[in-house]
Amino acid sequence: MPLISGAIPSQVDTEGGYTVKLLGSGFGRESTDVSRVEIGGRLCSDHEVLSPTEIHCVAPAHTGRFQRVVVTSKLGVNATGDSIFGYTPPDIVRIAPSYALTGPRAYSFNVVGSNFGLARLETAPAVSIGGRDCTKVIHVNQSMIVCEDMDGSAGWTSDIVTVNVGGQVTDVLDLFVGHG
Repeated sequence: MPLISGAIPSQVDTEGGYTVKLLGSGFGRESTDVSRVEIGGRLCSDHEVLSPTEIHCVAPAHTGRFQRVVVTSKLGVNATGDSIFGYTPPDIVRIAPSYALTGPRAYSFNVVGSNFGLARLETAPAVSIGGRDCTKVIHVNQSMIVCEDMDGSAGWTSDIVTVNVGGQVTDVLDLFVGHG
């Protein structure tokens, strides 16, 4: 019966495509001994059994801190590894514009960074700028989110930009200035 004990690396960027070494026991001796490998419910694009204690697989695109890893043997027996693998949290580099005035004007902000997930696979990230939640978020790609139609009439309560992708939250200070 297969058993998963670890993953190296234990975290990769959300675009996937990285080779992950799964450690454990009972994997068999050939790639045909394992019928599938999944991370977070998504199939690895390729897997190779290197020994009864090691499998390499190419991680799929995904988000989230902890993703369940499942190795299924050719006999249909599953090995499950919880809390051994995850995806890198979002990283915010800048927003544009980096300021806004209080008043009845709609703003659109571009949030630039990395690990925002792939728009075709994920639900849109949650974004707040200056203490206000974005009501219309466009998930452009892995490195850009657009926050549209933010009304400045209520004012800005902080200088924090927050992005939540797959339950992983990143807050960055001093990228935004709201002027009253």
